[in-house]
Amino acid sequence: MKVWTTIACGLALTLAIAAPVVAQNGAGAGRRGQGQGRGRAAVSVATIPVETLNYLVTLKDDAKTKIGDIQKKLAADRKDATGDRAKIQELNTKATEDINALLDTDQKAKLTEMMPVLTLLQQSRAIPLAALPDVKLTDDQKAKIKDLAKDTQDKIAALPQADRRTGRAPLVMEFKTKVEALLTDDQKKAIAAKAPARAAA
Repeated sequence: MKVWTTIACGLALTLAIAAPVVAQNGAGAGRRGQGQGRGRAAVSVATIPVETLNYLVTLKDDAKTKIGDIQKKLAADRKDATGDRAKIQELNTKATEDINALLDTDQKAKLTEMMPVLTLLQQSRAIPLAALPDVKLTDDQKAKIKDLAKDTQDKIAALPQADRRTGRAPLVMEFKTKVEALLTDDQKKAIAAKAPARAAA
């Protein structure tokens, strides 16, 4: 947990979209419901799988059950609201608020600190968040990913605003390639097992 906190602290100033995302879900989470659009959205507690939340901050059993129910309802409600961006944003915000109400102060603080690196891991698909508990990163891997993420965010922050949209994607893909190079074959298999369709694509 210490290493993840260090990762996040190093990135907190460079990924502005993710810093407040525990308290208020980013609108981007509802902008594209399918495929790569979802990968580009900011991460929030409403979009982090409950088992991954438990891996990151250790939830009580009753909180795990309630969060799982909230997320299932959100998924169903978002499906019904397909195409209605305002409604989807409203649903995301409500789910985020409901989940936050189940977390204690320390858990919310830890997640807020972790959000920048989690967002980059998810957006790049280097390690989809659903697979994170199964990948079982070593402390050395976490430290190296921290350094890679910090370097990537520094490069993104240095891009001229006019080039931010086109220049960001290659940097994120470079991050993905470097993270994947750190993973063992077993860890890659764990990722593929969680998302076989994406792994095969």
